[in-house]
Amino acid sequence: PTENNSNEPISQGLDKKLDAPDDVRLLIKEVQIVKSLDHPCVMKVYDFFDDRKRYYLVNDYCKGGDLFDLLVERG
Repeated sequence: PTENNSNEPISQGLDKKLDAPDDVRLLIKEVQIVKSLDHPCVMKVYDFFDDRKRYYLVNDYCKGGDLFDLLVERG
C-alpha cells in the first residue's frame, strides 16, 4: 500500500496471479459489490483497473496497517 498522510484515496497494486477466466470474473464481481457499499465501517473502493502485471484498487487510506496483521498480532 502507498503511504498517505491525508484523507485522499490511494492505489494498491495486486499481482496478477489469476489465470482462470472464472477467477477474474469473480474478482471483478467482488470489486463491483464492494464499490457499491456505503457504510462508515467499510473501506470505500473508488476504482479498479489493471495493466499487464497487476490489478489496482483505488480505496480509502486506512491508517494503522492491515486488519489481518492486527488480528494475528492480537491472537
